[in-house]
Amino acid sequence: MSVRAQRKPAGLTEDELLTAVLDLLQVYGYRTLHIRPARTARGWETPVQAQGKGFPDICAAGRGRLIFAELKSQTGTLEPEQVAWVEALIAAGQTCFIWRPSDLPSIPGILA
Repeated sequence: MSVRAQRKPAGLTEDELLTAVLDLLQVYGYRTLHIRPARTARGWETPVQAQGKGFPDICAAGRGRLIFAELKSQTGTLEPEQVAWVEALIAAGQTCFIWRPSDLPSIPGILA
């Protein structure tokens, strides 16, 4: 039995939530993108250019739509750059979610 299966959704770490959401997106037939940070001489960095800082954790296309999702721990807060991206995507007519571990049970219904 996996760690995810043993823990209540609200007790998941952000990384465990990421794995669970990517698994669900695959089950529902979405193509997904998640950009992982890389270890550099200056520490952990996500290799992006321009105004990429704060871009949502997941971009997924499927079932005739495009979804963006920012994942946070149960108590995590959005950084200003993340808020700016969420607001810009919504203003552009895109579907953008902020998902926390307690949202996990409702995500299949959103993806179906």
